[in-house]
Amino acid sequence: GDVHGGAGELRALLGALTLIDAGGNWSGGSTRLVSLGDLLDRGPDSRAVMDLLMALEKQAPEAGGAVYLVLGNHELMNLTGDLRYVSRAEYAAFAAEEDPAVRAGAFDRFAARLAADADSATQTRTATAEQPEVDVQAAFLEKFPPGYFAHRAAFSPDGYYGSWLLTKPQILELDGIAFVHGGLSDEFSRRSIDDYNERANEDLRALLASGGQLVADARLTPWEDYVAAAPLNDQVLPAEFTALRKSLQFDPVGPSWYRGTAACHRLIERPRFEAVLAARGLKRIVMGHTPTNPRIIQTRFEDRAVLADTGMYRDYYRGQPSAAIFSDDMMRT
Repeated sequence: GDVHGGAGELRALLGALTLIDAGGNWSGGSTRLVSLGDLLDRGPDSRAVMDLLMALEKQAPEAGGAVYLVLGNHELMNLTGDLRYVSRAEYAAFAAEEDPAVRAGAFDRFAARLAADADSATQTRTATAEQPEVDVQAAFLEKFPPGYFAHRAAFSPDGYYGSWLLTKPQILELDGIAFVHGGLSDEFSRRSIDDYNERANEDLRALLASGGQLVADARLTPWEDYVAAAPLNDQVLPAEFTALRKSLQFDPVGPSWYRGTAACHRLIERPRFEAVLAARGLKRIVMGHTPTNPRIIQTRFEDRAVLADTGMYRDYYRGQPSAAIFSDDMMRT
């Protein structure tokens, strides 16, 4: 389940499962390890979490094993620029790689924008109103802490982490079990998993490419979330880009966001859940995203829905690292 920057907790869990040795190298033999996404945000060590899984992903096949990752909503958020939950410690991990020229250019643009906003406010201000003076340097530092721009570069489509994440599916099926971050809404009683993954990846790549071009053309606000950013100067965004922003992968019923299987009343959710299992030929669905209470792995619908987010990052969720283990069609935790 969701790691959220808890690198220490992840290492402890993988060590307890004998999947890594004392040096952090793969020791799991032919085991297949699945991460349910949300490696990122909230905690300070998201970069270390990604580096560990990227290394294990290369090592495991040499021993006959495998490491998989499905994208969570926080991976999607970091790719598109929704950075509400990125901690300053996460940015700091990228500070040494930040290009001073990029940072200086962003400051100039930021300062010019503030000045334009101040001029506009002056023109519309009443005679009695007072407008506090803005400390531009402090405001810039608050919005763009050290490491911010290197972080964004690393999560760009061509960046070290962005290019890696863009190779990952949002739903993984192994041995009749679907692994997904949020859950599978009844949309998947009508959609195939392979078709969804292919289309979602195409749409995500197209959104990132189009958003970057709109920023370059000064039609979209830079350093904002492509899914929600307002166009500059009241311009109209292209219909194709607007449609991409409405892709199912950004919707509450999309697989990286859906909470119905974990949280909806059984009488309401059971027919939806069973329709998805039947349509897709699944035995189980394993999901994260919705922390369990108490912080242990729980199941619903006769153990066919496995809720595996146990609030691993203790400083925020007060939970514990946990894993569901599947062997010979049996599950233990």
